[in-house]
Amino acid sequence: MSYAHESCLFFFCSTGGGRRMHGRIAEAPVSEAERIARVYVLAARGDTWAALVQAVADALIDLAEVEQRATKRDQLISRGYARAGQPSPSAPL
Repeated sequence: MSYAHESCLFFFCSTGGGRRMHGRIAEAPVSEAERIARVYVLAARGDTWAALVQAVADALIDLAEVEQRATKRDQLISRGYARAGQPSPSAPL
């Protein structure tokens, strides 16, 4: 990304992506994703590439944790089902 693009992105983020109305910047609704992106850019001291890489790395860590919890949950469910045994076809519901 060129310096000009980084400057534009920084300006856009620093102004909230708002629109100019009557010489002022109108407050545009900011999504949660935009707020998170701003925090990453600030933490990376304006380096948008470093911010993106860190955000993706953090997302991958979170995804791995969720997958690990899901696998553990599935194993616990399987063990509980095996311990309890399958219901017999003649058992009342």
